[in-house]
Amino acid sequence: MKTKLLFVSVSLFLSVTFVNAGSNIILYDNAPVLFPNTGNSWPGSGSVDFLSTDAPYAGTNCIKWVVGGSYTDWTLQAWPTQDLSTQTSYNFEYYYRTTYSGAVWLKWQFISNIGVAPWTQGTFTFTTQNDWISDGAWHKTSIPLSSFAGDANFSWSQVERFRITSDWDASLAGKIFYFDDIRLVPQTATGVNEVTNNQLSVYASENGVQINNGSVAGNVVIYNMQGQNVKNLGYLNANSKTTWNRKNDSGNQLPAGIYLCRIQNSKQASKFMIN
Repeated sequence: MKTKLLFVSVSLFLSVTFVNAGSNIILYDNAPVLFPNTGNSWPGSGSVDFLSTDAPYAGTNCIKWVVGGSYTDWTLQAWPTQDLSTQTSYNFEYYYRTTYSGAVWLKWQFISNIGVAPWTQGTFTFTTQNDWISDGAWHKTSIPLSSFAGDANFSWSQVERFRITSDWDASLAGKIFYFDDIRLVPQTATGVNEVTNNQLSVYASENGVQINNGSVAGNVVIYNMQGQNVKNLGYLNANSKTTWNRKNDSGNQLPAGIYLCRIQNSKQASKFMIN
């Protein structure tokens, strides 16, 4: 019989490990592996349920996080530390869903060198900003690990924790986010990882990145992860498509990385990666 674990506003522990499935490194898939490793989270006034049955992406469980305010988190921990030094060219992938439509500032972090003084712990961080789709449906996000930023103390050969934290953003208190199917995967050969919502879809084509806008008409714009407008693709009528050649408005080829395609004046957005 499976026991449901609900985490509240105390320091809590749950066993989670990195699991290898073929060439993928699984951080979470339906349910965490409980032994022999331990994990801890700091949900603050919120909660984290690692075995939520509330409409998971696949299987029977997902992670439900009620954000507790600033500097709260949920954490997956492995002990002994994991050597992920051969996966540094991988993509970090996860599925999420939320109905919160306000500004979102969250940090994904890999942490190494646990067991030493806290100020010498190494972190490898990616900050997500204002690009979460809030329609309550599941959405896939793929981020190259090369888009993360690490400090001098971080070591891929000694990864002990993985966490998502609200950092300083107290405005997220009480907001709910769900996560499922979290893993590290080899980069795709297509150069584009498809991320779709009910209307807007982005995927690879022979000539570049193809964008279909579904039934929502509007001006289509490409942004980088710094929030800068790098390409205006113009107005698309409903049920149309266009192809982006990966060049910015100045005609320069853009580097590999994560980009956001958005239909202006709507909630239609899709985040994607190009190699």
